[in-house]
This record gives sequence, structure tokens and C-alpha cells, in this order.
Amino acid sequence: MENACNNQRIQYFDCARGIAMILVVASHIWAFTDIRYILFATTHNPTFFLVSGCLLVGSLTNKNRGGVLLKKAESLLIPYVVWVCILGSISTFFDHSHIIGNLIIAAKELWFFPTLFMFEAVLILFIEIFKKKKYVTGLGLILLLMTCFIAVKQASIARRLFFFGLVVLGYCTQKYTEKTRMMFGSVSAVLYILFMFVAGRKNYFTSADNLTPGYKLIFVFGLSFLGACTILLLSKCLAKTQFCGFLCLVGKNTLYIYVLHYAVLKILNSLLTNKYCLLFICVVVPIIIQYFIKGTLIDNLLFKPYIVCHEMLVGLKKSKLKEEDI
Repeated sequence: MENACNNQRIQYFDCARGIAMILVVASHIWAFTDIRYILFATTHNPTFFLVSGCLLVGSLTNKNRGGVLLKKAESLLIPYVVWVCILGSISTFFDHSHIIGNLIIAAKELWFFPTLFMFEAVLILFIEIFKKKKYVTGLGLILLLMTCFIAVKQASIARRLFFFGLVVLGYCTQKYTEKTRMMFGSVSAVLYILFMFVAGRKNYFTSADNLTPGYKLIFVFGLSFLGACTILLLSKCLAKTQFCGFLCLVGKNTLYIYVLHYAVLKILNSLLTNKYCLLFICVVVPIIIQYFIKGTLIDNLLFKPYIVCHEMLVGLKKSKLKEEDI
């Protein structure tokens, strides 16, 4: 019974990540700069960070936290380095521009990987030091407030830093029952729709890049938390519908879609004018590619290079043992 509940829960998170991934790709294709930018920005990335905090609870149960951190580094940082090089090379090939500049652009585009690793590493450190969730929550929210008012030249830096608060809240809210989370999700959805309606009517957000640190960022954080909770509620409602299977499939392949949709956009963005068709290609083609290369050497080299490194280390150890025996 417990395994069935856990499987249903993972399916629920996969569905949420599937919705968020489609929104991420759509936001890169349409590139809104008005209130619609805020609508996307307060739902897709916040959902990933909130879900990461939720899933971290299960990862740390009866496991060595140092081992969990190492596994996170392998699954996030190594693919990050590999795909920065690949995307930078693709841009250089098609644009005939300088490779260094393209590598820097690719590193910025794939900011999610190192950011998520940094936040999860800090959260694991907090858990190790403070033990109790209420202390972890308090410290996380204090850092959030400091981030919202920190004097930085680029507000986007502050917006990314406050995602740490979402990881903390995702971790800490797992102590509540499913019924409580459903009730909170329903309230969050109503508040999110209300606030977005008011913000749109009052033209509160005049420009996507004009969110200077201060009270407005706190409002954006609140919207991000409510937006992520709304996506989780939506995924729960869709869990028993015909759409759930496709959304879970997208959610399970977020790594492939996230990195490959950048490559597809670099190649097809100027050739394909129909944006809905481009969205379909960016989401479906990576899933098809994953289906054909899964478990192969290409899959390991591009998406799971840590497996290749482990196999090389094991091979070296075996060869040394054979030499010693001889």
C-alpha cells in the first residue's frame, strides 16, 4: 500500500514537472515582455524548485547526505558542462561567431543546473546543522528577504536567488498531510488568479526587466509560490485524466527536453514561423531521441557522463588488480 502511494506521488510530481517543462519551452519560443512574462515566470521555474525541495525529503531518508550531494553533482553539474560546450559549438557553427562568447551565452542559458545544485547543497548543509525543519524554514526565509532587498545591478540575479526559498518551502511542507496540501493548493490557486488579474489590470509590472530589488520582488516571490502550488494542484486534478500519461512522459524526460530544445531553437527558430509547431517539435523530438538512445553509449556520454566516468574508474581498478596478481 505504501509503495502504491509513493508511486502515485511520484506520478503527481512528474505530471507537475511535465506542465512546467512545456511552459519553459513556450516561454523561450514566445519570449513575452509584458504581464504574460510574469505569468510564465511565476509558474514554470518555481514549480521545478518547489518539487525539488519536496523530493529532497525522500532522497535524504536513511541515506548518507554526502552521498546524496555527490549524486546531485554528478547528475546536474557534469551534464551542465557537457551541454554548455555542445550548445556553444552549435551556435558557433550556425552563426560563425566567436566560440568563447557562445560558451558564455550557453552557460547563462543553462543556469538552472548549477543554481539547483547550489540551492540543494545549501539546504542539505542547513539540515545537517539545524536538524529541525522550523529552524531551516526560518533561516531560508531570512535569506530570502535579504535577497529581495540586496543591492544588485541585475534584478534577474535576485529573482534567481530567491528560488532558494521555494526549495526550502518544498522541503518543509512535506510534513503536512495530503488533505492539508490539497486545501492549501486550492486557496493558492484562487489567490494566484486574483493577484495576477489585479496586477494585469493595474499594469503593476511595466517591464520584465524592471523588477528592481525591494517590495516588488517579495510580491513576485509570493506569486511564484502561489503559482507553483497552482501547478501542483492542477497536476493532482489531471492525475486521473487522459492527459496525465503524456505530461508524466514529459516530466520524466525534462533533462532531455531542457537541453535539446535549446539546440532545436538554435537550428529551427529562423526557419519555422509557426510557433505552435516549433513548441511541438521542441517537446516531442527530445522524447523520441531519448527513446532510441536510452541506455546506449551516446546517452551516457551526452546525458549521463558520470556513468562513463564510473565505468572508466572501475576498468582502471580492475586492470591494476590484474597487474598486481601477475
